[in-house]
Amino acid sequence: MNFYVLYWYFLIITSCHFMLLASRNTAPVSRALRSSIGRHFFATTKPATRRHFTSSSSSSFDGSAAGFKYNVAVAYAPKLRSEELDPAKYPAGEDSFIHGARQSDGNLVLGVADGVGGWSEVKGCSSADMSNVLCGLVSKLFKGQEVGGDNTKDLLARAYKDMKLAKVVKAGGTTICYGVLNSQTANLEVLNLGDSWCGVFRDFKCVEQTKFQTLGFNTPKQLSIIPKDLQEKAAREGRRYITNTPSDADVYNFQLQKNDIVVFATDGVTDNVYPEDLEMFLKDSYDSQVDNKDVDLQKVTDSLVNGVRVLSQNPKFPSPFSQEMSRVYGQKYYGGKADDITVVILKVD
Repeated sequence: MNFYVLYWYFLIITSCHFMLLASRNTAPVSRALRSSIGRHFFATTKPATRRHFTSSSSSSFDGSAAGFKYNVAVAYAPKLRSEELDPAKYPAGEDSFIHGARQSDGNLVLGVADGVGGWSEVKGCSSADMSNVLCGLVSKLFKGQEVGGDNTKDLLARAYKDMKLAKVVKAGGTTICYGVLNSQTANLEVLNLGDSWCGVFRDFKCVEQTKFQTLGFNTPKQLSIIPKDLQEKAAREGRRYITNTPSDADVYNFQLQKNDIVVFATDGVTDNVYPEDLEMFLKDSYDSQVDNKDVDLQKVTDSLVNGVRVLSQNPKFPSPFSQEMSRVYGQKYYGGKADDITVVILKVD
């Protein structure tokens, strides 16, 4: 328990019954049944108001040597809070995202990060600070570095080091899952630290995906900045904070093909839907034609985020989070997991 005994960890675990819109139920739920419910809700979702849902514009990039064009769309829906975060500063809530291209070679960087909740309890801190600052630094360093230096782990290490030296974040923690795409070869190097996620869909099947890095239920690995006084206090009380480093991240190499769809998502998505649900959603969105040119990627991304948002607020939905909670506590629970939801989608055309 050494890694888990954090002041915010107890807050999260003891409040799970409230964060999860769950109710006890002794009836087992199969994944097939849960997926059919997911299809119904994705199909019947109504547009959300702007207060609950915001999306950025999509972008298109050429990879002339590979003969591909890369389209990227971003959408996010911050969860409702008793004290809302400044939308101008934190548009995705405690989540953040990376989305950019380097002019010198056309390579892309894209991904998501999820600030660990609980740090707002520390005076002068926001749980959104670290995810937003880290994403900004990764993007800045990527765009400014020379061609050929696109090692995701090294890039993250530099961004993390710069963030600590700048002392712009007083305290906090974040997960991150991001990738660098070589626009000429269509090779995507993906780094994951924590429980955000990336999946590659080919012909509407998830053929590649990252693995979650967790230390326990609802406790992901994470980069963190812990003030010395908090570390000393924890040591006196026999506790430790989670302090992973960029070297703890997993790195993957995915060779993309024409018509592949790549999804980066925070756990606000994966706590509520499985990859099988995303397969069905994408197939329905493209009318079973992966090369359907009439489909607007931004509208697809908006619809996905909006659909997950609806599921996350449904007290009867058998979400992955509620099923894992049932396994951990030995009782049946239903309900979506309310959280910030952020998605970055890349389509290879």
